[in-house]
Amino acid sequence: MEQARERQPRSANVAHGLAHIAYETGDVEGGARYLEGWLPEYERASALHCHLSWHLALFELGRGRTDAALRCLRGQHRARRLAGAAAQYAVRLRRLSLAARSL
Repeated sequence: MEQARERQPRSANVAHGLAHIAYETGDVEGGARYLEGWLPEYERASALHCHLSWHLALFELGRGRTDAALRCLRGQHRARRLAGAAAQYAVRLRRLSLAARSL
């Protein structure tokens, strides 16, 4: 993944892979910092923006910051233009809500 990041630092697929690696290895801080720096420059209407915001929300939950996790997802439904985006947003928000209650 590091080679991919060096070659294509603005690739959403690379960012997604790195988010998964950080999550699976328990690197909450590293994953959050990476996405916090990467996401602002990524077009909100792009295909993976909502999903990468979901990853950032998970990292925020790992940091114990439930309000920040919810902020990561707010507005995602407006940014997406695909037919299934609203449903995807609702499902993710519900999962986040359930996860926050169990903390």
